[in-house]
Amino acid sequence: MLHYFNNPAHGLNLSRQCMHWFGIKAAVSAAWRHGPERLDWIEENCMACAFTPNPDRLDEISMWLIPYI
Repeated sequence: MLHYFNNPAHGLNLSRQCMHWFGIKAAVSAAWRHGPERLDWIEENCMACAFTPNPDRLDEISMWLIPYI
């Protein structure tokens, strides 16, 4: 799910620029089962993330998230 809290001006091309530069706050969800590609994509697109860890391997949370903090 993607939530926009502010909308960019009409005609603004965000394809090559980080959205946070324009005050746009977007958040997407990611879970351990999505794999690291999902977190990489979220970081590359300058979005916030709600991460759901593997409930059976909570010891892996730092391994997943430290590269993005």
